Amino acid sequence: MPSYDHCLRPIFTERMVQLLQHGKSLNLIGAEATGVRRLLEDIDACKLPNTHTVIVNLKNYYASYNGLVNDLWGQFGHEGEKPATLEALLERYGDHRKQIFLLFHNFDALLDNSQCDPHYTIAFYDTLNNLRHHPTYSVLCVTKKPHDHSFVFIDGKPYRSSWLDLEHISLPELKHEEVIHEVKRRKLPLSRKHRNLVIQQVRQHQAPYHLLEFFTNKILDHEDKTLPFPDRVKRWEKEFHRSQHRMKSTFVITLIGQLEGWIRFLRLDTKRVNILWKAGLVVLVFLLSVIGVEKSGIGQRLIEFIQQLLR
Repeated sequence: MPSYDHCLRPIFTERMVQLLQHGKSLNLIGAEATGVRRLLEDIDACKLPNTHTVIVNLKNYYASYNGLVNDLWGQFGHEGEKPATLEALLERYGDHRKQIFLLFHNFDALLDNSQCDPHYTIAFYDTLNNLRHHPTYSVLCVTKKPHDHSFVFIDGKPYRSSWLDLEHISLPELKHEEVIHEVKRRKLPLSRKHRNLVIQQVRQHQAPYHLLEFFTNKILDHEDKTLPFPDRVKRWEKEFHRSQHRMKSTFVITLIGQLEGWIRFLRLDTKRVNILWKAGLVVLVFLLSVIGVEKSGIGQRLIEFIQQLLR
């Protein structure tokens, strides 16, 4: 029996492993900073018997299909000549003596994205679908929202919503006892009182796992050690919020790029494009106001975007 004592979410991790062992193809839906990547690492760290686990971050490869194939080939030990396609690679190892877990982190980097490598063709998605009935492979694709709520782009143009045959599973919120066990597991040099303060702040945060990582680094580096510990925690939390603010600004810039891709494609229908331009502008301004970056450095990008809308 594998041990799940090392896992951030031990009960949920065990459930995911059992589903994968039964050959399921899964869409794990979870927001950033909640420990999604940690879940994949925990599955790998279980060292399951007769199982080979492969983890790939597709955020690194949305613009390089060849890079994806090369990464997968490397995780299989670079055996033989490098395969030209994902289908060829998976066919080569299809009769592997071990069950193979294919865990794709940030799969939504391939969705709603006109900048994807054109080698991500219909055949790529059909190949992943065909694995659902393969005795060797199990697939898990991590996205922030259900994959079929997004569009697949082929040759830079929206083709259709994702047609992958994946079972939707949402990442559960961290339980109080899971946060406690994780903090204890890290063996931070804290008194019980200070440890409980860290647990309290992490438990009530929207990005609990990343905040805990942030606190851990600060504690181990002895930052602000001249301050009382509660004051240190307050200062660190403010720093963390500023770093999250920068991440949100990057998100909005990415969103602008995706909207521009849709605009270029939809120019064929002037009336429809005008409607979508105005709708896109309204949504964008709303997002800027909600996440608090309407006065940030991306203002110039927003002005350029509005100018494009008015052309």
